[in-house]
Amino acid sequence: GVSLRWVHLYQLQLLIFIVLAVLLLSVPGLHLALIPRRVKHARASRLAKAQFYGQGVQVTAHHSGVLFFVSLAEHYVEIVADQGIHEKLGEAHWQAIIDKFVAHVRRGQIVDGFVDAIGACGAAMAEHYPPDPSATNELSDGLIEL
Repeated sequence: GVSLRWVHLYQLQLLIFIVLAVLLLSVPGLHLALIPRRVKHARASRLAKAQFYGQGVQVTAHHSGVLFFVSLAEHYVEIVADQGIHEKLGEAHWQAIIDKFVAHVRRGQIVDGFVDAIGACGAAMAEHYPPDPSATNELSDGLIEL
């Protein structure tokens, strides 16, 4: 009687848990929707900094390396700049570039957003570190997809 009802209730709960777990793991992006934005952004920021060091952006002669990091899954953008260029420009300058990029993306102009943001980073760097024709490029300018 009573104990058999509890066994059925337990089995029903277990079945619901299994169905939800399978659903969560099988629907692309559903698990990301359940993670708080603060947690997703913290994880993306850690990945941005890891890529900054992993790609060797910090080893330029004038500490002028800049990494423009975009995480599509987390809807997160960050510019990680080495100490030399960051001290010359400050956080507000980088944030203005990010804000403009996000505005492009919201209008559906993703490619224009990338071109504009990368151009703005390059222009800021050229202002403080004018190009030297005899110098070689210390870093790759290519896109890295993870």
